[in-house]
Amino acid sequence: MLRSRSARFLSSASLPLPPRALTTIIKKAPTVRAVLKAYDGAADDANEVHVTSVWARLGELVMRGGGARAELRGDPPALARCREATLRLIPTADFGAAELAGTAHGLARARVGAREPWAALWTALQASTPPRLAEFTANELWVVAWAFSTHGPPPRWRALYGSLASEAGGRL
Repeated sequence: MLRSRSARFLSSASLPLPPRALTTIIKKAPTVRAVLKAYDGAADDANEVHVTSVWARLGELVMRGGGARAELRGDPPALARCREATLRLIPTADFGAAELAGTAHGLARARVGAREPWAALWTALQASTPPRLAEFTANELWVVAWAFSTHGPPPRWRALYGSLASEAGGRL
C-alpha cells in the first residue's frame, strides 16, 4: 500500500537532516501539519533560513485555502515554538534582509494578524528592519511595506514606513 504524500513528508521530517534538506522538506510540505512536523523535528538545529521557510510555506498554504488558515488559528504547539525561535533569531546578525522580508511576507500571506500572540513578532520585525535597510533589494523593500500594510493602520507602523520611504527615495 502506498503512503500518502503527507505521510511521506511527516516520516522524512523526523530523520536527522542536513540543513538544505530540511529547508527543501519545509518548502515542499503539502500541509500545515507537515510543515510544522518538519520544523519541530529539527527545531534545536533550525536556523534563520528554516524559520523563514516555515513562514513562507505557511503563507503559501493559506493562500491556497483548504483549511490551512483554520489550522493556524488553533495555534498548535509547534507553531508557537517556531514563533518563539523566530523572535530569538530576528535580532541576530544572521537574520538579514532576505529573512526579514521573507518572514514578514509569509506572515502577511498566512493572515496571522497583528494581535497576540503575533504582536511581538511583528514588533520585532519592525524594530529590526530600519537598521538593515541598506541591505534590502528594491523588491525586499516593497515586500516589507506590503506586509506591514496588511497588518494594522499606517499610524501603527509610521516610523517603519518613514524609514522605508527614505531608503527607497535615496535609490531613485
